[in-house]
Amino acid sequence: MLSFFSRLKWVRKSKKTQSSKKKDEISKVSSRTSESTNSSSQPKIQTSSVYTNGRRFQAYKDCNYILPNDDTEIDRLHLEHWLMKNVLGRNFSVPIEPELDRGIKVLDAGCGGGTWVLEMANEYPNSDFTGIDVSVGWPTEIRPRNSDFVVGNIVSELPFEDNTFDFVYMRLVGMGVSNDEYPTVLYHIYRVLKPGGWVELVEVDGAQVYRGRRSSQFWNAVLQYLKMRGFKTGIVKDLYQKVEDAGFVNIDGMRVRIPLGTWGGKLGEVFEEDVLGAYRSLRPVIQPMLNFSDDDFQSLLDNLPAENNEVRQEMNWFSNWAQKPTPEQIRFR
Repeated sequence: MLSFFSRLKWVRKSKKTQSSKKKDEISKVSSRTSESTNSSSQPKIQTSSVYTNGRRFQAYKDCNYILPNDDTEIDRLHLEHWLMKNVLGRNFSVPIEPELDRGIKVLDAGCGGGTWVLEMANEYPNSDFTGIDVSVGWPTEIRPRNSDFVVGNIVSELPFEDNTFDFVYMRLVGMGVSNDEYPTVLYHIYRVLKPGGWVELVEVDGAQVYRGRRSSQFWNAVLQYLKMRGFKTGIVKDLYQKVEDAGFVNIDGMRVRIPLGTWGGKLGEVFEEDVLGAYRSLRPVIQPMLNFSDDDFQSLLDNLPAENNEVRQEMNWFSNWAQKPTPEQIRFR
């Protein structure tokens, strides 16, 4: 079996700031019907949102994503995209750049704000890029002509014909796809990939490497909340086996250990901004789990940077890729 974490690398880049947006929204529930912004042939999906302590969360009954889906969270996802691109050195790791230059069909499963799709569409104008997500967070008017977006729940289905895409990219769905649901998502990906097509999966091990007392306290509350929502931990721990069980071949990948805090230079500084942004996003659901007052929770956030530097906090990210076998490869397996 190939080594799943065959490479380890560090990259330090300059900091990019994230806009901070605060909304004073009263608690309410809203719902609407959405569809693909370009293709009326795609099935419609009934989506809904719930507002909690000024943050908007996904309330679609078959979606377990625990982070918000509002503009503030989209800003954080833009920052996170920039961070991962600079850490990994590019937007993908699968060996298909010549094919992208010539022109192929690509899907971003769980695309969030659509940043990856938009950048890739600009960089590879001969290829066609589609993003799918249960919430609309992408630009609906101004975007590259070779990009499209579809509203859909990747756990339920991928609303595309068999053997449609040459490359499927999926990043950071661990907070919305449970360990038990992951094989179903991989089944959908396998189905829509062409024989010989590639899938790339990027996930983070939120448990971190050297946790201090405060970060342990926060993460344990996250685990408790995930358990309440039916999640199991450890997607990254057995992802290789899940990919292999789904029928993929030529499985490979790399682990990237990223510093968290100013002790790690600009990279650690930006990553800390991203993680603290995620912690703030989770405040409406995690603060009650901790039974903290507003002041106590803010004190926890305020003291995390010093603790991160003290313990030299790090976090593991995993970029893993595999190939759907061709009929010839299946025949000789």
